[in-house]
Amino acid sequence: MSTATTTDGTAIQRPAMAPVSGASVWDADAMDRDRSWVIELPEAALDEIERTGHWILESGRSMRDIGLADLCLDTLRKVLAPVSRELADGRGAVLIRSLRVAGRSADAIKAQFWAIGACLGVGVSQNRRGEYVGDVVNLADRIPTARPFQLGGELVMHRDPIDVVGLLCIRHAKSGGLSRIGSSGLIHNVILEERPDLLARLYEGYVYHRLDEDRGTTATLTPYRMPVFLRGTDGRVSSFFIPGPIERAKKLGANLDPLGIEAIRFFVEVSKRPGIYYDMNLMPGEIQFLNNRSAFHARTDYEDFAQWEQRRYMLRLWLMMPEWPVLPQNQRYLEDEDRCGGGIPFSASA
Repeated sequence: MSTATTTDGTAIQRPAMAPVSGASVWDADAMDRDRSWVIELPEAALDEIERTGHWILESGRSMRDIGLADLCLDTLRKVLAPVSRELADGRGAVLIRSLRVAGRSADAIKAQFWAIGACLGVGVSQNRRGEYVGDVVNLADRIPTARPFQLGGELVMHRDPIDVVGLLCIRHAKSGGLSRIGSSGLIHNVILEERPDLLARLYEGYVYHRLDEDRGTTATLTPYRMPVFLRGTDGRVSSFFIPGPIERAKKLGANLDPLGIEAIRFFVEVSKRPGIYYDMNLMPGEIQFLNNRSAFHARTDYEDFAQWEQRRYMLRLWLMMPEWPVLPQNQRYLEDEDRCGGGIPFSASA
């Protein structure tokens, strides 16, 4: 461990950088060779999920108030036990097939998705409106100020500010719109080998802008730099990167030095190299779960259908994992939390 000073005079502890190792380091070929990360839901589990979804809807209760203890999911819990292990200690990426979505309403599918998530972790709100299962659909022509994930088009590699993110496909795009994932450990190791000076800058981190979109306020800048890569006391390297808030912080006066800009550009370039990323063309009823600490995700550009009822439509779930090690403060983006150290609390004024 050595001490360094950034261009704005901030003293930081620069760790001795070493390659990341273990199951969380994978490339596209490795994902194709070993498909044990793909789980097929058996009929008994599907029946159980459907019954539970009906119960959730008929109960009239908020999803926030429904947890695993309220649900009868013995079969599903056994089926998903390998998923929990794979997310925590394996590749950090799982694909679950094939939830029944044909002929089901969006509300029914959301209830089933919530039940599946309850077997893995604790669901948290994604905005101040108390949205616990988010709609990922292009709203650009209806709400031009919607969040980036609801504006269509490409998204570069990033992570959500939560332990685990789930993405369920109801409808895919006319063309494109693939879910692109990548091992943060592999990206780390490539940068270490080719540009260790830039990796050191990524370890130093960036000031982020916290935009409270639901309240329409400007919010604040993070009082600390958030490292893109951070080696914890357990020896694991956790990752955090969302480019939009870094750029917003720069526009509001946060110092972003030339080396920091170059490091971001190189990170994005490495993440787009064939073989580094793995593209998933999610089909209706397929669910992707990612460990945000060890896997990044992106979205390829896409052409959508003109008709609203045919547009690419995904559901998003945010999960906190109370059993996992607590993240250090300087890798926590959300200042005001829902529960279990994550999510955005409901606000009646939103």
